[in-house]
Amino acid sequence: MAQETLGNWGGTLATVTYVFLGYTSMIAYSSKSGEILFHLINLPESVSGFLFTGIFTILISVGGTQATDQVNQWLTISMIGSDLARLRASVFIGSLVPLLALLVWDAIALGLSSQADQIVDPVELLMG
Repeated sequence: MAQETLGNWGGTLATVTYVFLGYTSMIAYSSKSGEILFHLINLPESVSGFLFTGIFTILISVGGTQATDQVNQWLTISMIGSDLARLRASVFIGSLVPLLALLVWDAIALGLSSQADQIVDPVELLMG
């Protein structure tokens, strides 16, 4: 789709960007899982990350998506249950950002609505 709309160069750039995003996400997940396992079993973080990646690679390869989904659900439930105060704080703080964006947007829209009858061009209205 990117190649059809952006041409060969744009399609290649989009592909490279998505591959880069996939690799960086995988590295971040492995690194964070190594940190979590370090706190649980006291192995060095690099060894823990490698262990986590190896275990889940085997799980995906042998068990398939259903087994991986069940293990992921169990791990998610255990993470939610083990750190409830931090979960509440993260949901609260994460909700503040969209709330502030909405309030700023509403303030801008209401401020511009009083001047809308004087200026016809919306870009000129925003620039003013």
